[in-house]
Amino acid sequence: MIDRRYFLAGAAASAAFLRGAPLQAATRSAAIDVVVIGAGLSGLYAARLLEEQGARVAVIEGRRRVGGRIFTLDDVPGHPEGGGNGIGAGYARVIDSAKTAGVKLIPVRQRTEGTQAETVINLNRQSIRVADWATSPLNPFPEGRRDKLPWTYAFDLYLKANPLKESDSWTNPKFAQFDVSLYDFLKARGENEATIDLVLDTAMLYGTNPYDFSLLAMFHTLAWGGQQLSFGREAFAVEGGNQRLPEAMAKRLKAPVDLGAVVRAIATDAKGVTVHCTDGRKIAARTAIVTLPFTALRSVRFDPVLPALQAEAVDQLGYTTAFQAHFVADKPFWQTDGMPANMWTDGPAGRFAALRYGNDPNQITSFLAFVNGAQGERLDRMAPEAATAEILDFLATVRPSTKGALRAVKTLSWQRDPLAGGIYSAWKPGQVTRYASTIAAPHGNVFFAGEHLAMLNRGMEGAMETGERAATEALGRL
Repeated sequence: MIDRRYFLAGAAASAAFLRGAPLQAATRSAAIDVVVIGAGLSGLYAARLLEEQGARVAVIEGRRRVGGRIFTLDDVPGHPEGGGNGIGAGYARVIDSAKTAGVKLIPVRQRTEGTQAETVINLNRQSIRVADWATSPLNPFPEGRRDKLPWTYAFDLYLKANPLKESDSWTNPKFAQFDVSLYDFLKARGENEATIDLVLDTAMLYGTNPYDFSLLAMFHTLAWGGQQLSFGREAFAVEGGNQRLPEAMAKRLKAPVDLGAVVRAIATDAKGVTVHCTDGRKIAARTAIVTLPFTALRSVRFDPVLPALQAEAVDQLGYTTAFQAHFVADKPFWQTDGMPANMWTDGPAGRFAALRYGNDPNQITSFLAFVNGAQGERLDRMAPEAATAEILDFLATVRPSTKGALRAVKTLSWQRDPLAGGIYSAWKPGQVTRYASTIAAPHGNVFFAGEHLAMLNRGMEGAMETGERAATEALGRL
């Protein structure tokens, strides 16, 4: 048995993965023991653990690169992260994998710089300094809470109401009453509609709107965050960019990752698994581990078909929209107007952050417009050039000093990536209660992993948690 603490802390990683002798080659009847579909962190970690136990593993990946939603933007100054950013002190599997793969961890490169006071709020195209927010006529918050900032307003309310003592207890049926929307929670507290609209429908962090993210999932995330703090407040990144980690992990596998292998169907029976790719390739193995996000898994046919409730979960699980536009500043506009470099807006710039990803902590290397919710969805439907032009026009209107000072260098849409469909999973109201007990259940000789299936951790560590679980399940069939 592997207990909750093991999965939360990562134990001693691969050395303590499973006790006992490795598999004996004489017991194998197929050339491949496990085919791992997806070369993100969960798939690569599962492959590593399986190989350490003597299993013959093949890893296939639909993209032309490894890493999944770990994606360092090497073509943007400072090489910011397009996906997973920080590695917490409690990310034991990630930290162990970095050591094993021979990559160096450094203090985290901040997605935003400075303090909250170094951000300007822009609502209805009017700029408000943080020091003036409490008295601003655009502040809809009730008396006694007008000093709260829009991006923090709800979180202390969630924390006070959170009944979860451990992150893994969110699937306990006794907490099903909290599997409601964030909107329902704030409305039941008596918050006014303008407040809810501002804190939940502007620059969304989870889901797409106030109605499609579960309060119970939020409680789970916050409980996990609290547990992470027990390991320390240090945060790390991989030197040279976080994508160097999956690249190094892939290089240490016995066989190279097969790139460009897009899966269209998976057949499983008592003898094993056959994976069919869109280019006509067929891969036979005794078992398979599928790490695809459900948005990508929706286009994969199963034979036999998935059980009804599991198929429904694959079809319905939510994902968070995140449109990114990256810019470089040819002129220091923040020095020209004397305002903070960072902006939090209700317009198409979303959260407009100054990134300091270079060696000099005083140098802004690039700017990122990180846009969620309805604004992000709308920008997604536009051509990249039109989307960046709209962001620049908006900024020039609300902040004239940016006109001619910013230049677009890259856009990134996780929704348009057919193998992602969103930046991370976002459980909708009712989905924890309905799907949590069956969402990751094995299907014949097929096992499932990925950050969307993590029950204890979130983010990168959550992805590896599920890779470890799926590897354990697959070994049980060999």
